[in-house]
Amino acid sequence: MSTMPLEPPTYLSSLQNNIRARPIPWEGAVRAGNITDEHLKKIKAVDKVRKDQRRQTVEGDIPGYVSLLSGSSDAKSVLDLASRRTDIVQYILVLAADLINDVPSLSSALIAHPDPYKPFLPLLRHSSNAEDPIPLLTSTFLTNLVSVSIASSSKSAARDEQALPQLYTYLSTLTQNQDSGLQDIGVQELSALLRTSRSREIFWGQRGETVGPLVEILRAATGAKDNSSSTIAGSSRAIEPGISGGVGVQLLYRVLLVLWQLSFEGRLIGDDLQSDYEFLQLYTHLLRLSPKEKTTRLLLATLNNLLSSNRASLLPVAVFVRLPALLSNLSGRHLTDPDLLEDLKSLSDMLDEYTKTQTTFDQYAAELQSGHLRWSPPHRNPTFWKDNARRILDDANGALPKKLAEIISKDCENDKQVLAIACNDVGHLVKELPGRRTQLEKLGLKARVMELMADKDESYSPGEFIYTTQASPPALESFALTRSIDPFSSLSQDQKALLHHFLSDASQITACHSGMQQDICKMIVPMALQTPSLMYATMALSAIHLQALNNQSENVKSAPDIARFMALSLEHFRAELQDPSVKGSDALLATARTLCLAEIHSGAIHPNSWRAHIEGAKALMIACDIQGALSPRSSDGFRRYLDRWYRSIVSLTALTGNGPPIGGTTHQFDLSTGNQQDSPDYLDDYWGFTISLAAIFREIGAASWRTQQNLQCRGVAEAKDTSSLSEAAALESSVRQLMDREADSQPVFYPGVVEGLSSTSISQFMLCNEAFQHSALIQIHRRLRKMPASSPEVQGSVKRILECTAEIGPSSGLSPWTMLTTPLFIAGCEARGEDRETVRQLLSCLHDTIRVPNVLQSLKFLEQYWASQIDENEGWSQFLDRMRYDFIPY
Repeated sequence: MSTMPLEPPTYLSSLQNNIRARPIPWEGAVRAGNITDEHLKKIKAVDKVRKDQRRQTVEGDIPGYVSLLSGSSDAKSVLDLASRRTDIVQYILVLAADLINDVPSLSSALIAHPDPYKPFLPLLRHSSNAEDPIPLLTSTFLTNLVSVSIASSSKSAARDEQALPQLYTYLSTLTQNQDSGLQDIGVQELSALLRTSRSREIFWGQRGETVGPLVEILRAATGAKDNSSSTIAGSSRAIEPGISGGVGVQLLYRVLLVLWQLSFEGRLIGDDLQSDYEFLQLYTHLLRLSPKEKTTRLLLATLNNLLSSNRASLLPVAVFVRLPALLSNLSGRHLTDPDLLEDLKSLSDMLDEYTKTQTTFDQYAAELQSGHLRWSPPHRNPTFWKDNARRILDDANGALPKKLAEIISKDCENDKQVLAIACNDVGHLVKELPGRRTQLEKLGLKARVMELMADKDESYSPGEFIYTTQASPPALESFALTRSIDPFSSLSQDQKALLHHFLSDASQITACHSGMQQDICKMIVPMALQTPSLMYATMALSAIHLQALNNQSENVKSAPDIARFMALSLEHFRAELQDPSVKGSDALLATARTLCLAEIHSGAIHPNSWRAHIEGAKALMIACDIQGALSPRSSDGFRRYLDRWYRSIVSLTALTGNGPPIGGTTHQFDLSTGNQQDSPDYLDDYWGFTISLAAIFREIGAASWRTQQNLQCRGVAEAKDTSSLSEAAALESSVRQLMDREADSQPVFYPGVVEGLSSTSISQFMLCNEAFQHSALIQIHRRLRKMPASSPEVQGSVKRILECTAEIGPSSGLSPWTMLTTPLFIAGCEARGEDRETVRQLLSCLHDTIRVPNVLQSLKFLEQYWASQIDENEGWSQFLDRMRYDFIPY
């Protein structure tokens, strides 16, 4: 694979030029004994002369210049004599680098010297001050000379074995420096040294000081914050998209180049690289964010080297971190680099071949080895434990229980679910193989589980991790826990697994924080156990998410189990609507809500699919009010939640432009006040935008619909009638007022919400709300004012939406990140040039983290829209109408 040429770093070139230009009193140095007359003659013969003259002079006296730089049996080198004169030492170091670059034969002669590096190596330790130029200039000379030496012979020389560790140690201090110029020098010089297998082995042997800082640069490039909260699949670090952390594309490329060179020792480094640095998680995420084909090429080439030489250990982890789905997305992009395409195909073929034979045990083992557990199906599947418990304990000399002990020994303060899952797994092992308890006790599992049992945190309750056993021998009595009551006992194992998946995973993608997720589960699940329509709808929603987790987002609509659950839900729903004892209950509204979400998540595009359920919810709410039932706008928790869902989903449908807005087209909101006078303008933590903004969305939809009807009646010539422009001005003014007001104050959340939010979550909610505000501005400009997409007003809002989304960053759930499909889609409709690629990356990343098929559908439709848009005046709503789709980007 070819690599881009590496230009000398600007910092180094500037320093060298400055030193070359300094005057040095050479005669005084001779008199003081700092250099000899012979030294001075040789220096002056090549100082400030043309390159061809310098080369001719040096080639005419190769032994003399070898002696000048490295000394001889009867004379010291100029560096040894001038060690007290820093100005002369600096000059000689610059001159030495110039000479071996200009005269290759001098390099060959120097490495033939018995000890060519002796005068130079001590200078690497001249000072610990990063500003001292002597170690820096020394490393530059030595890197050039050592790189020639290691390439000159297939056998490693003793001089290089001595020099390389010292060079690596110094260069690693540069890569850890906060100055990006020094980092750049360090990384380039490391790359020059990694030309042979032996030099790479030595580098790997010092990985604590060599590889570690490079990995940290890559983490900084992703905006990584080192903490223990689980975010993307298989990663324990919160990662934000975009090249950030002060890491430029050139530095990113050069770090990737070094690690690509190292990956040729894949068999030596692969397993430790993964266990020490979570390399596959990091590289998978970097692939999503890669800004250039040249960086994508290096990422893929490195992964190909590592996976091909460590198939048994790394391919399961690659599948767990969802690399196959990412490669599939990459394959759909317009990529031109032949090396990139070759590695992409090789990786895809390798992973396809592996996944065809991968078992559930392989999936579990990969997840366990990753160290980042989630409630994937095996953990709560009794059949899995019955079939595999013995293999888990025995495989690879007990490697898996040892890993389980390692995981459970950690604090995981920010992700206690990992500990709960680990306890669950220990419980299943004891239950299936009670005679093997001693093996688990020796690993410290019993003591740690009991310690967690004493924790008051409900995450570790017996009912959570199912730590149940049969009667135990007296000596191990305390190892058994009381059997908890299983509320799902009447369900089949598959149905239980789906509900458990909803509780632990699928509910996360409909919630922006853990408090909301817990509320949703506490409200929905008990009601579902008593209401068949809601039960099957919830199972369908869970199955859709599972299908997407298994990289089947595009096949959700044709999955037979999902279709069966949806059909069963609708069948029971019709019967329950006729039942007087159920009619008007919260359960029916909850079913309408869940069916609607299931249709939307699955990527429904046909008329009367998801929209029918919103209309049905509206009818149910009206019926409740007429019958005198509890008002959805009362203080009752569940009804208030359902009202918030209804209000917000109606607001988002108003932005689609497909048909009249649900709820009518009359003004329902006083734009001058921004909200009801007696109610705060809450930032709804369920949807990520404020009540006032929701009302503005509905007014935009209503105004746009009225304008569209007027156009059909009066013709295109009167498109920009005074009424619509006046409405547009009022709506824009309302949005601007909200933005100005919220810029100077903290958001107001519903009572009891803010206490459970971190400062980071609050900031993310503010960014999410801002992204929706700019979505409103784009809708006003495009749908009401009929401004072209290229207008500065539209493009300014597009860029700000992308910035807000990037600042929030990826999360597999429990973050405003889950709510960003709508603003990203609205921005994508109007994006131009490089912004379209940014939209592609962000939507791909959004799908890969939350696993909602409709996100992939949104990206698919954007690609169709970009390719098929008649002109920039055709908006998304007109395009949908032309394609006869009814689609909501959520």
